[in-house]
Order: sequence, then C-alpha cells, then structure tokens
Amino acid sequence: MNRRVLIGATLVGAAVVYLGGRVLFSRSPLTSAPTPLARVGFALRAKHLSPSNSEWDALGRDVIAVHGALIDQQRDVFDMIVSLRGLGSSGTADWDRAELICRRVLQWPRCDRAALDELSRSARPSEADADNLESVPAAAVANVIWAFGSGDAVRKMAESELARLPESDSLRRARVFVRFGIIDTNPDGQAALFAQACVADAGTCEHLKEAAQREVQARFVAPGNVLPLYFGGHPPMPRP
Repeated sequence: MNRRVLIGATLVGAAVVYLGGRVLFSRSPLTSAPTPLARVGFALRAKHLSPSNSEWDALGRDVIAVHGALIDQQRDVFDMIVSLRGLGSSGTADWDRAELICRRVLQWPRCDRAALDELSRSARPSEADADNLESVPAAAVANVIWAFGSGDAVRKMAESELARLPESDSLRRARVFVRFGIIDTNPDGQAALFAQACVADAGTCEHLKEAAQREVQARFVAPGNVLPLYFGGHPPMPRP
C-alpha cells in the first residue's frame, strides 16, 4: 500500500513539474518582459497577437507609459503606429485616427490609405532591429519617419537617433548617417555625412552605395527617394 502511495505521489509530482514547466516556458514576452518598452517592442515585432482581454488591457497601459517616455514628433508618430497596429484597441486598426495624425498633426506628404498600409509594414522591425525588444519602439518610429516623413521630420529623427544610439551600436549609427546624407541637398554636407557613416562602421563604408540603395528603396516620398548624385544617381525628377 505504501509503495502504491509513494509511486502515485511521485507521478503527481512529476506531472506538476511538467505542467509548471510548460506554463513557465510558454509565457509570452507580452506579459513576462520586464519593462513596458520591451512588452510594446514584442507586440510591434509580432506578426500575430492573440492575447486575452486582461493582456490587451495591460498592453494598453504599457502603450501609455511608452508614449510618455517619448519626445516631440516621436510621440505623434508612435501614436500613429499604435493606431495602425491596433495596440491600444485590442488589435483593431484605427485607420481614421492614424490618417488624422498623419494629415493634421504631422502634416506629412502622403497620408492616403496605401501610404498608411505601407507605414504599418514599416513599423514592423527588421530582424536586425528586433534583437533588443526595448529598442524596437524607437526603431519603429525611426523607420516610419524615414518611409514617409517630411525632410524636416527625417532631420529631427536623425538627431534624436544619434543621441539615443551608443557609439558601440556602429551599424545603426552608420545607417542614420546614410539616411541623413541621402536627404541632404548640399554636396559638401552630403559628403561629410557619408564620411561619418564610414567612421561609424567600416562594413557599411565598404558597401556604401548598396546601403544607400536599400534606404532609398525604403523611402516613398521626396526628398530621399532617389539615389543621390554622389553615387552616380539621377537628379530628382518632377512626378505627376
């Protein structure tokens, strides 16, 4: 009898450990990540989210916390991203609010539905940007500004990104200099910014034209949507 009790207790204990382990290792970073930045970063990185109502509520509070930590145009761009991705509305995109922010608050060159669709895709970080969850919200904001923001918005973004990124983050700092250089209309200033990109990251410098081409392809409005003359590109042409 004692032996059967002992075996039964062992099996129950093993089941508890197994199930507990499954719960532990299946916890989503949406709830287990240590900071609001990281939890919002996970939500922005995810292709599909299916949290519970309580998790949506918690994410809404995290969104408010991240909004409060941002400054100037970053807040407005972040609010537009939140609307497009439905992070503050249980996953349902608020297209009207996003368009309102784009047109009236940010006053960007393009705010049509096709542009907002592309903005939503631009807000999802690349693999290179997604390695640190806490950096994802800022990277999403920067990428969206680069995709459709005005020239002035891009300049402000570049300044804030260079202030945010440490010297050790050489690749991302080089990308900021490349973007800044692409929209600069002064040849001397352009050359100086591309030289800064080379100083920041030797690998980028070895393939500077290719890096510029990637950024031009990710930009959908002027200035910056054509390869600069510095790389043998064509001067901007008027569009219908």
